[in-house]
Amino acid sequence: MKINLYYITLWNLLSFFVFLGLLVGINIFLTNENIPFNQIITASILFCIVYVMLFASSWKLLSPARKDRVVGIVWALLVLALVACYAYPLIYDWLPRLGVYFHRVDTEFDVLEFWERIMWAMAFVWLLSAGAATTYRYIASRIQLRQAAAKRDIYRIRIERLQAQLETRHFSPHTIENVVAITMGRLTTENKEEYLDTLMVLAEILHYALRMQDERETASFAEEWRQVENLVMLGRVCFGDEGIVLHRPEKLPEGRLPMGIFVMPMENALKYATVARDKAIVIDLQRHVAGWRFTVTNSFRETKRQGIWSNRTGFTLLQQKIEGGNWPLAIERQERGDTFVVSIVSNLDNEI
Repeated sequence: MKINLYYITLWNLLSFFVFLGLLVGINIFLTNENIPFNQIITASILFCIVYVMLFASSWKLLSPARKDRVVGIVWALLVLALVACYAYPLIYDWLPRLGVYFHRVDTEFDVLEFWERIMWAMAFVWLLSAGAATTYRYIASRIQLRQAAAKRDIYRIRIERLQAQLETRHFSPHTIENVVAITMGRLTTENKEEYLDTLMVLAEILHYALRMQDERETASFAEEWRQVENLVMLGRVCFGDEGIVLHRPEKLPEGRLPMGIFVMPMENALKYATVARDKAIVIDLQRHVAGWRFTVTNSFRETKRQGIWSNRTGFTLLQQKIEGGNWPLAIERQERGDTFVVSIVSNLDNEI
């Protein structure tokens, strides 16, 4: 659930009627003399304006984002500056011209008393606005938490079903179990929308993996590249933003590909890679002679690679896809010490 401060502000304009009712009640039950109604109306309008501005400030100050909190501080200081600069001329000059008097002509002006009343009024409105903002954020967070939990359960069931369908296929669902665990944990503790997006992406990749089991299935370059970006997103959940580096040209090639031609080497890298500060997984797509070259580079530890169960048929199936469709593609693999590099190379310019 996205919360729009603009719409909340529009609703907050109704606080005018709250202040109006409050001041009318005070006038009826708590004062010994009758307060002119034009003063009550004017005071309600002023309280409403200040309340709306201070609510926006409090809303930003309560945000978990540092940028929003800075905005909240700046906005609060701006409101205080406006009150400090214009409270006196407003009450003692501008409003009297409209026939609204908040001071007695027969009472001597006391600057300390004036600012004391202004500060008490400001504190009262600020407490109301801060309390309302806190309550609203709390209620909204509880609603978001319930919605996130419901969506999480739906995605989890869907993911488990897709994983079960893939257990006997080449694509290894256990390679992204880490992503599931991390995402579920963060959804529980932090309740961020992007974690739900991660589960949705995960389900999309698993569904794509089921389709690509058919050696005859094809995909457009854009469709296959979308799964590359999805896998990068999932990989960054596990390895951090700096754990995977993606390079791509400004314009993607066109045409069709055997489905999974990029997904399979990327899945292999995510499975076996050892990621460190200076050893990120690097995915690179660039022009090559008359076509393009897609390269996945990752570091690995031999003990980790040997400890992961695999039927070791991934590249065989990849080669079968290429040969079965007579695609103008070639697979290049090489190991350089603890670095593994696999490339898919095309031979035609922007069409296959």
